[in-house]
Amino acid sequence: MVKVRNNSSLSADRFHELAARLGLIRGLNLALEWALSEPDAKNIPDVVTQDEFTHDVIFGFEDRYVVFDTT
Repeated sequence: MVKVRNNSSLSADRFHELAARLGLIRGLNLALEWALSEPDAKNIPDVVTQDEFTHDVIFGFEDRYVVFDTT
């Protein structure tokens, strides 16, 4: 399972619910699929290329942001 951190003020219950879904994502393609299919995602994800192997996927979620650090 992927480590998911709560760097916001999400309640423990809401965080655990979200972490259970996010923790199964392994890789950029799955992060994009999840973000595009998630009804609570507010926008098309932004992909920031860190290097040839690492990308950050950032998208609005409810009134916060979710960031995937993928390789």
